Amino acid sequence: MENSLNPLSDNSGINELSNRLKNITTSNNISVQAATDSTSNVSYQTNSESSSASSANTGFQSAAPNAILMEATTGTILYEKDADKEKPPASVTKIMTLLLIFEALSKKQITLNDTVTVSEHAASMGGSQVFLEPGETQSVDTMIKCIAVSSANDACVAYSHSRN
Repeated sequence: MENSLNPLSDNSGINELSNRLKNITTSNNISVQAATDSTSNVSYQTNSESSSASSANTGFQSAAPNAILMEATTGTILYEKDADKEKPPASVTKIMTLLLIFEALSKKQITLNDTVTVSEHAASMGGSQVFLEPGETQSVDTMIKCIAVSSANDACVAYSHSRN
């Protein structure tokens, strides 16, 4: 995937996380260690006898009602808080829509300049929206911004209708 389409192409956030996680030690004498390799990939290992990495054994606190932090390569759970409790997916479906858009862009099935025509159904979405009108056309680029910045239900549905 090209860097212009990959929001993770800049490793500064990963490096900052790595720096914050290095040698965190809690009162339970459990540490999280981080190491980076020459390609700036980060790997983490928790030194815990428990498979659960809760705030009690990591020292990390989150105000979120549910949370899970997992190292992507190994699947090691770094932190969890009520991670098994079922919750509605909410805007996670919008992230999936964005992933599908970026996948179509990387496969050159669409371009950022392609247009999306808003359907009646898409315009009628409630909740978080950018108030698109039926028949209105917007570029894929604009739809990405509407979804990512405004969490726009109407933009997600308009894009999905344009792909059928």
